[in-house]
Amino acid sequence: MVKIGETMPTKMNLKTKMSLTVTLLVMGILCVVATLTYRYSRAELEKSIFAQQTTLVNSLAAQLDDRLGLIQEQLRRVADQINVSELVGQRQIPAALHNEDDQLVFFDAGLLLVNASGKIISEYPNNPSQGSRAIQLDREYYQETLASKMPFISSPYLDSTSREPVIAFTVPILDAQKKLIAILVGQHKLWSSRFISDLSTTRIGKTGYLYIVDKHRDIVVHPDRSRIYERINKGTNKGLELALNGFEGTIENVNSKGVEGLSSYKHLKTAPWILGSHYPLKEAYQPLDTAVRYFLLILTGAGIISVLIIRYTMRRITLPLSKLTEHVGSINTKQGKDRLIQSDSQDEIGKLANCFNAMIGEIDEQKRKLDEEMAFVESLVTNSAAPIFVLDSDHRVVYWNKALEKLTGVNTADMKGTDRHWEAFYSEKRPTMADVVLDNAEGILPELYANYRPSRFIDGAFQAEGWYRFEATGRHYLFFHASPIKNRAGTVVGVVETLEDVTEAKQIEEMLNDQFRFLQEIIDAIPNPVYYKDRLGRYIGCNRAFEEFLGNSKKNIFGMTISNLNPKEFAAEHEKMARECIQSGKQQTYESSLLRADGVAREIIVTKAPFYDKKGTPAGLVGTFIDITERRAMEEQLRNLSRAVDQSPVCIVITDTTGAIEYVNPRFCQITGYSPEEAIGQNPRILKSGEHTPEFYADLWRNVASGKEWQGEFLNRKKNGELYWELATISPLTDKNGLITHYLAVKEDITDRKKAETALEASRAELEEKHTELEHVFNWVETAKQEWEQTLDSLRDLVIMTYPNGQIRRCNRLLWELAKKSHDDIIGSDWQEMLKMAGFTFNSFDGSSGELLHDRSRRLYNLSIYEIRSSDSGAVTGKVVSLNDTTEIHSMNEELQKTYNELQNAQMKAFQQEKLASIGQLAAGVAHEINNPMGFISSNLGTLGKYVDRMGEFTAVLGEALKNCASEEVMAIVGEQRKKLKIDYIMDDTRQLIAESQDGAQRVRKIVQDLKSFSRVDEAERKRADINECLDSTINIAWNEIKYVATLKKEYGDIPLVLCYPQQLNQVFMNLLVNAAHAIDGQGEILVRSWDDASSVYIAISDTGRGMPTEVKNRIFEPFFTTKEVGKGTGLGLSISYDIIKKHDGDIFVESEVGAGTTFTVRLPLLPAETQG
Repeated sequence: MVKIGETMPTKMNLKTKMSLTVTLLVMGILCVVATLTYRYSRAELEKSIFAQQTTLVNSLAAQLDDRLGLIQEQLRRVADQINVSELVGQRQIPAALHNEDDQLVFFDAGLLLVNASGKIISEYPNNPSQGSRAIQLDREYYQETLASKMPFISSPYLDSTSREPVIAFTVPILDAQKKLIAILVGQHKLWSSRFISDLSTTRIGKTGYLYIVDKHRDIVVHPDRSRIYERINKGTNKGLELALNGFEGTIENVNSKGVEGLSSYKHLKTAPWILGSHYPLKEAYQPLDTAVRYFLLILTGAGIISVLIIRYTMRRITLPLSKLTEHVGSINTKQGKDRLIQSDSQDEIGKLANCFNAMIGEIDEQKRKLDEEMAFVESLVTNSAAPIFVLDSDHRVVYWNKALEKLTGVNTADMKGTDRHWEAFYSEKRPTMADVVLDNAEGILPELYANYRPSRFIDGAFQAEGWYRFEATGRHYLFFHASPIKNRAGTVVGVVETLEDVTEAKQIEEMLNDQFRFLQEIIDAIPNPVYYKDRLGRYIGCNRAFEEFLGNSKKNIFGMTISNLNPKEFAAEHEKMARECIQSGKQQTYESSLLRADGVAREIIVTKAPFYDKKGTPAGLVGTFIDITERRAMEEQLRNLSRAVDQSPVCIVITDTTGAIEYVNPRFCQITGYSPEEAIGQNPRILKSGEHTPEFYADLWRNVASGKEWQGEFLNRKKNGELYWELATISPLTDKNGLITHYLAVKEDITDRKKAETALEASRAELEEKHTELEHVFNWVETAKQEWEQTLDSLRDLVIMTYPNGQIRRCNRLLWELAKKSHDDIIGSDWQEMLKMAGFTFNSFDGSSGELLHDRSRRLYNLSIYEIRSSDSGAVTGKVVSLNDTTEIHSMNEELQKTYNELQNAQMKAFQQEKLASIGQLAAGVAHEINNPMGFISSNLGTLGKYVDRMGEFTAVLGEALKNCASEEVMAIVGEQRKKLKIDYIMDDTRQLIAESQDGAQRVRKIVQDLKSFSRVDEAERKRADINECLDSTINIAWNEIKYVATLKKEYGDIPLVLCYPQQLNQVFMNLLVNAAHAIDGQGEILVRSWDDASSVYIAISDTGRGMPTEVKNRIFEPFFTTKEVGKGTGLGLSISYDIIKKHDGDIFVESEVGAGTTFTVRLPLLPAETQG
């Protein structure tokens, strides 16, 4: 610790610390934001690239499936032309494959017709040099087709003639009983197949490639032809292992050559192949890595500038503080007023100087008080009435007070500073309770004490009790408690042991046990049954009379309930009343019946009262009852007497000697409001108002108990709580022996006479009570005011306490200084007006929080309002207004938000450019490769149509000739064969197939042309375009997303050409159409409309999908916000669309209702020339 006046060794001054702290804080926040942004951007980029890769592979796999399916279908048609009966009869075998020149376009390695045993029946083109031969029976295509009787496409194998890789297509030929009699094999050269081998030349990005493997891990297609037929070793390509187990999609992977990349896989439907792609990670994530490098350069520059600015600012701020530090360092060399700091500054340094001066005075005062407190503590321990001794950490006695000295007879001087405190209690050395606590050796307590336990209030403390004998004072029963003494660090530095002499209490406890036995004998002597139960209604004790009434012993009764001892019809009421007695905590007296031991039902009067445990909780009840069966006969006589006095104009009350009311007349009921049923059995105390003293009632009872008549006035209370006065005459009633049996009270209502003096007395009492309450309130307010003012003035935040209407009740000193007003001028003012007078402007305020600007300092403050509520009613009794300076936080937040927005925009633009470039490159390649084969397909289809027409004409001519020259028998045979072979159906179906193929080819050419137009990202200049044509082109591209989920309707208007960027608008329309398709569950409808007005063209795309709630609709144009599942969206589509439309000076609107669908409307402005044209 460095004392005041000493020089503190300095490794780093405050200026440097503050500069480093602020700099590190700013840089840390920037780094955290950058890291989070990078991770989020990388994750989103991964999702987007994964989706693109998966879509690319899925699209190519679908095209490959279509091509393979087309070839398989061509082979099936050839198989359909083979006469199964000829194969079964082994006739015309060499001619089975004649005239199949057209099939060489697909099966350029030839056609084979193989029987079930593997022998070649026919071969095309014919190969006379081979003669009659058989295929290799272990060929995969032969084994698979023979086993499954299904078409099959094989993996590549070397052709025995050309020594080139060949793929075999097979179609099984079955007889009428579904027995395989032959296999038609079409062989296709792999390297001459452009639609398969060209996959190896297709590039993803710069270095990514496509390949095909079969289910045996053999490579079918690969850019490196030397790897074809190569088998990929198991475990060298984890992605491929997943794909072989059924996985389809995109993952980060390391291929068999150890190159990291994005691998995509798709199983072909027509062949047991897997189409895969590999896109190196370094190339895939290059745009994001470039953005990170730029940001690190910006971050480094910002850090250097921040250090220089903060260093200069801190130097200016800490200069006064340095001077203050020099003064404090030399404080011990100064005397008197020179020790105080002289400062006229009103800023924080000036306030610090004032606080230092006050601290010097407080230190001197605290030192004096500390000396007094030490003396007080020592006196407190020494003169305590309880025996106490204190040990330090070395088990030496620190305190041995006078009470302990008197108890043990051992002087303080003999014990203080020694470790012989055990001698006062034991004859030989052993640990005391204090030693056990100090050593934390609670494990030896069972050996030392028979009766001990941990303290319930202090951790680590223990207490015990026992008999001890001292030479000076004799034998004592002591209760002692040892507690650890800890310093502020929580380390035990000593222990205090307190002893309590409870000898008398112990003796009393033993005496109470004797008394319990004595009381049980007394209870047994009571002639009426007495019992007591626990809370659950179980008997825990009774007297002998109760045992005799029930005919059972106390041992058997213990633990039982009334339902165990009496029938249900008798027990139910008693159980109910017992529960009410315990719950209400009040005594009960009621009449009931109970079955005696001899089986006779007896009428009884029951009295019950709850008893309580030490905590004041009802623990059970005590009850007694009186057998009143004989008394019932006498009650009839009493009722006759009651009728005689029912009409009396005064109140008549008859009680027994215990005060229980036995009779009241109707006048009593009229005055008090109690019915006879309510009053009888009660004590007249129910009318007590509490206004009479116990001596008043004692004098009354002394008179009547002695046989005298008593007359006087009562102030009683009616049932409704109303007080009334009555003049009463009470006389004892005696039996024939002169013994008092009842009391008769005759009372007259004198309320009116007393009303005046009662009102006067009440007014006087109320005035005195109000005076007393006012005095208490004044004292409380004065105390609260002092505490509140001290608390507020110690705070450096701006704190104001107001009334509910906003008037200031209290405020701290900081408001006085800012408003430059006295405390009295501020109190009672409106807090908002006072803040405005202090130079504050409300930027925002919602009633409970807001933001304020201090005009002079231009600093921002955060405002919070908290309600003060009454603890009784919960009503608002005031409010607390607090202001905190948030200027630096706002500045930092604005800089961070600006940096984040710039980084996000840059990333989004780079991502979109990369995406469009990839689409353009892919579209261009696909269009080029599709156009060439589509050319000869269209040409061949046209030629084939002409051939079919000529064949039809020839068939018609041939039929006419046969009619003219052939016999009826020949005509019948020809007609039967024509019908059997379905020649007419085949001719008609062939024309239909050719027409459908030509239509499909034309659609493919249209899709390719639209795809090329859509992907022209290099057309950056504006031009006039037909928006309707743009919509048709985009719909054509997106048709695969739409056709399975929705019916598309078009409502185009006659709109003018628009000056725009057509490819960018195509991207907008694509996003809106795909989103509409994705929003539809099941089958729905998409409506595309266009129209114009005098100044704009409008395009609306509506769907009948799920719709959007308001919270989603308000965020759909935010970058990276998406509600789609992973892989279906990046959250950039609508954000980019919004920017494109804004670039055209247009607008995009959205209308949506949950469950009803969504409509996006795009408005594009027209130039004046466009409006006219």
